[in-house]
Amino acid sequence: MRTAGVLLVWLVCGVAARAADDIPVPVLTVCEALKSRDGLQNRTVILVGRLAFSEEGAWLLEECTDKIVTDGHEWWNSISLSYIETPAPAPKLPEGFRWDEQELSAKLEIVRKTTGLKQEGDEWMAIFGRFETRVPLRVVRSVKNGRELAFAYGFGHLNQSPAQLVAVRDSYHPVQLRNQ
Repeated sequence: MRTAGVLLVWLVCGVAARAADDIPVPVLTVCEALKSRDGLQNRTVILVGRLAFSEEGAWLLEECTDKIVTDGHEWWNSISLSYIETPAPAPKLPEGFRWDEQELSAKLEIVRKTTGLKQEGDEWMAIFGRFETRVPLRVVRSVKNGRELAFAYGFGHLNQSPAQLVAVRDSYHPVQLRNQ
């Protein structure tokens, strides 16, 4: 009886582990991720967009037709790339992981319809990581010297990104169009 119980636990755990490993990681553009941000909270994703750096941080960007507005505040169309330690470590690429170049190229085609490389050092990038946002997004308002001030409570420089992607550098993958 005990052997049968151990076998049953082993089979159930094995199936659960395989099921977890077999769950596909969604590949999304920045705009697709921002539009679906609440449902992506703490999920592992692959995002495709324009990678840009400055002294203030790094972002994955795309010019989105749908804007995120909270309490009159329009958020940047950006996903901050986490450079601050988060409570949970960044997910690592699974052993034997292979980038689907065809799917990444298809997503890049979508991004390039509205977005171009703007400054030296920008590049097209796919990044594997954990998506984080604040649900709901908030804007803090205060009055100082008779002036109303609004402060976004997001991610990255000036807290202006509505989401962040927690990823390690090994999870960055340059993307090209199929015909390049």
